[in-house]
Amino acid sequence: MESNISYSFLPSLNLQTTIAKRSDMLVMSSEGPLSAYVNPGGYVHEIMTLYKANGLSLVGPAVAEYSWFPG
Repeated sequence: MESNISYSFLPSLNLQTTIAKRSDMLVMSSEGPLSAYVNPGGYVHEIMTLYKANGLSLVGPAVAEYSWFPG
């Protein structure tokens, strides 16, 4: 997957806040910091790995049903 991100900050969808800086990206594969996954329900999710992020909050408890990772 090719990344076309060319700016220094990753804004939220409504552009009201900065979620992370480009320097916060964590490259975990040769494909780059972005990946796409399909969960068991058939929904495609684009995932960006970051060292840290700002302004996020968890909603609900952690549930194995919504994880792609064992444990």
